[in-house]
Amino acid sequence: LDRLIDDAKLQCEEAQRLAVMHTNAMAALSRLKVEAKQRGISFDQSDGDILTQSCSLYLESLSLTESNATPAPLVGECILSGCQGFRLSNEAVRGGKTTLQWTSRTSSSIDKIRPLWARFDFEGPAKKVSEIRIQRVDSIPESVGDEGAADWKLVQPKECIFQLSHSALGGEFVDVISFTLGNPKVCENNWQTFGGFRTNRSRAWRVVVKSYYGESDNATPNEDV
Repeated sequence: LDRLIDDAKLQCEEAQRLAVMHTNAMAALSRLKVEAKQRGISFDQSDGDILTQSCSLYLESLSLTESNATPAPLVGECILSGCQGFRLSNEAVRGGKTTLQWTSRTSSSIDKIRPLWARFDFEGPAKKVSEIRIQRVDSIPESVGDEGAADWKLVQPKECIFQLSHSALGGEFVDVISFTLGNPKVCENNWQTFGGFRTNRSRAWRVVVKSYYGESDNATPNEDV
């Protein structure tokens, strides 16, 4: 089913490219009529009517592109992996939607936690991502609390990076967008959307958490457990 959906999407994208290409070409031909009239070739339409037609065709092409630019959930299954402390390694999720969890132990509440990351490896065709949505977790998951650690503390991410694996660089991850999540002390726990970026298609994507709310800027990083 996932492959059928991906194939249908590719066919729609190709159809749209052809429609945009031909519509732009017709708009350009209308503009060329005005230049041809200046060289002595006559047309029944006035310059104003011709330019209006050209503009209308360009706007039609733009409207077609924008109307189909609304992001949709990713199709297919991906395998999660992450750095030391990541709790969902090798789990399969669908649609690119999951709750990311890490555990890390520090000697005191002001110690700085090292940067953490989680990776999404999609099965099948490479994916193109144009928007991500994030909502913070306000309570410690039950699966963590059941492990008998009564002193777990929830740490909220602050500065993050979204990356993709670039095939031209041998699979090396490159930054797509850097973003800062809202301060949990002053912001409501709503979905935060980060988009408007253009990317290549890739099968592997990564989220990196660089800093956290409430940590000490002068402390040295501790290893995950």
